Amino acid sequence: MLGRGRQGAYTGGMMTMQPRLIRTARERDDLGWTEMAWSDRLLASLGLATLFTEDRLDCAEAPFTLRGLHFQRPPHAQARLLRVLSGRAMAVLVDLRRGSGGFGRQGVHLLDAETPAALFVPEGFAVGTMTLLPKTLLLTRFSAPVVPAARSGLLWNDPALGITWPLMGAVPVMEAADRALPRLAEIDDPFPD
Repeated sequence: MLGRGRQGAYTGGMMTMQPRLIRTARERDDLGWTEMAWSDRLLASLGLATLFTEDRLDCAEAPFTLRGLHFQRPPHAQARLLRVLSGRAMAVLVDLRRGSGGFGRQGVHLLDAETPAALFVPEGFAVGTMTLLPKTLLLTRFSAPVVPAARSGLLWNDPALGITWPLMGAVPVMEAADRALPRLAEIDDPFPD
């Protein structure tokens, strides 16, 4: 599900690789259900042929745990595939590709363990996640290794982004480093093409 911020959703523009919600099928049987969590063949059939090199699990004990908005600078940029294994989370993507026609625009996707789906995020997007239920577990596949020196991000509540986080009066649970990230207007041009 794609939501629109005050600046509108990201657009296709000149860039061809766009974020995509990939729905998968669950097969129910007498024991419960089974599902193909991801497949290189499925991604290739959707034009998203990406080799993933690392997986990361993030578990948040409390609701309203916010991570991000993160990205890695080239040449260590990463495509990602996000899936919620338990609980529910909101994923926010911000287009950082100058040539996309959607620079600075954001999209919002709700992911939960009950819905068989994964969110594909190409290189050039900052990604933030906020848990909506206790004990939410997210699986993220990365197309490139995490390189601490290449890590960067955007301030989660930058007014220029117009992101509406569903905090319902709560204060987000965050790392201090994420509260100190720069605003969109303060970053250089990490993805000029």
